[in-house]
Amino acid sequence: MIQSIIQIGNSQGVIIPSNILKSMGLRAGTKISIDVDVDEKRITLSAPGADPISSITPEFRQWLTDFKKKNYKMLKELAKTP
Repeated sequence: MIQSIIQIGNSQGVIIPSNILKSMGLRAGTKISIDVDVDEKRITLSAPGADPISSITPEFRQWLTDFKKKNYKMLKELAKTP
């Protein structure tokens, strides 16, 4: 699904369709976890406790990012291996 980023006051946001919110048991005011992977240009939203990646500490996430940058070529080659 593709959504546009919209202006909301001084901020910006994305509309989450009501059928998706309903299917996940979420509603206005529900707190969610936001995980950002700048390298992969990925933002992940999840209900707290629903996504194990949200329990990764910032230190470990930084270690993973550094490891990925340092070993990018090797990881790309390994990904090609059947």
